[in-house]
Amino acid sequence: MTFLDPDQLALVHTNFTGPARFSGPAGTGKSIVVLHRMAHFAKRNPGRLLFTSFVKTLPT
Repeated sequence: MTFLDPDQLALVHTNFTGPARFSGPAGTGKSIVVLHRMAHFAKRNPGRLLFTSFVKTLPT
């Protein structure tokens, strides 16, 4: 969870012009990429952020 693949790291630093949706098969690291994106964004932008997920264990 600490180290990202170069492709995952590129997604963390990509600037989207609106909401982003990550999809793919189980076990591909989508949740990890999103958590890193949220941390990256939160460091640069004060305020509230919303992260939604269908994974029941992730929010806790």
